[in-house]
Amino acid sequence: PAPAPAPARFGFGMDLKRDSLDARLEQNSAVEDATSISVSRVGGRFRNADEKDASARFSASEAEEAASLVASRGAARSLPGLTGAERVGLLATLDALRDADGGADAAVDEAGRRFKTLRRARALRDARSRSLDGDNSDGSTANRLLDQHGPRGEELAWATQSDAQHALLASFGLSSDGSRVADGPDPDSKDTSWRALRMTGAPLWVRDDETLRKLTDAAARDAFAETRDPGGENPCALLFAALGRANTLAGVFRAARDTRLADFFSRDFSLRKNREAALKNAYALLSKHRYLFASAFFVLAGAPQDAAALVWKHAGDLSLAVAVARLA
Repeated sequence: PAPAPAPARFGFGMDLKRDSLDARLEQNSAVEDATSISVSRVGGRFRNADEKDASARFSASEAEEAASLVASRGAARSLPGLTGAERVGLLATLDALRDADGGADAAVDEAGRRFKTLRRARALRDARSRSLDGDNSDGSTANRLLDQHGPRGEELAWATQSDAQHALLASFGLSSDGSRVADGPDPDSKDTSWRALRMTGAPLWVRDDETLRKLTDAAARDAFAETRDPGGENPCALLFAALGRANTLAGVFRAARDTRLADFFSRDFSLRKNREAALKNAYALLSKHRYLFASAFFVLAGAPQDAAALVWKHAGDLSLAVAVARLA
């Protein structure tokens, strides 16, 4: 028989069910009349189960208070019964609850919140792992410790199911037009670079191609502004090529004082002879192990799937490979 589905990890802003709560209260002998109350607060405070107003929900300040308590008393002797992994999971849950009602994630639906919670939990686990290995990283830098490949499978499964993707982008400090959101809640919120976009995994879960185009355009411009080297091993040239902006690509090479490549990218790549020239350049760059720049030439040669496969094989950047395949 098929295994029973796993229960939901979180129920944001919801009290515990009365039946399971009563069993716990009886077990702990905490309250005599277990039928009239339910636990919905940290620190041993109780609420009547019949309260329906907003005050019955877990507030952001209470979640912040609880997170501070768990973080400051994180040793096993201070929190008996909790393993290190369970403490990390608790911190991630409190972080999600803090943002769920009126916080940074107020406009994000439940699927989006689960995505962010799982992402945050993985960041905390990575921070703890590095700490155990001798690194002094902590939860305050956890987002920067996420691996370079972006979200994992379970995280992406929730992000793709979100029906509030514009709000989900905004929660990372990104607007649907690719611009920055001032004072975004995420530590990387003012960053429109490809690295920031890859960390969110947006090319893998944003359903609207026009939104993805705007985000990618902003990342390409940021890459050029940062390096001033569009022909280097950065995604600048590849992103502009995938967007079909060869003329813009010619302009950035002209700005970088590379007139030879500027003239080349000014060609009309709808002509077969120019696509063949781009293909020859792509293979020449492959022999020099300049994989990202070679991928840009594959796109101009009319072989975007080859470009995407090359990015995945040699750069291991799934978000970039998917963006190329979707946009080119």
